[in-house]
Amino acid sequence: MDADVLLQRYADSGEERAFMEFVHVCSGMVYGIARRRLGKTTAAEEVAQNVFTLVARKSKRLARQRGVRATRNSKLPTT
Repeated sequence: MDADVLLQRYADSGEERAFMEFVHVCSGMVYGIARRRLGKTTAAEEVAQNVFTLVARKSKRLARQRGVRATRNSKLPTT
């Protein structure tokens, strides 16, 4: 299922299964970006976990604003 639809479903109803599916759909991408940026597996895992914690907390705003697709295609800041 589409990540935007899953995030919207979670934001609307708090349905845990929708969020679990969302994580399943997006985790490879999130982890992969973190791994490439950081170069360390454990740090990338921690970043990915933090990303999904923030997404869960801010799901209503994210679903209402840009959606996952727009966020995924935006430029990442360099550190």
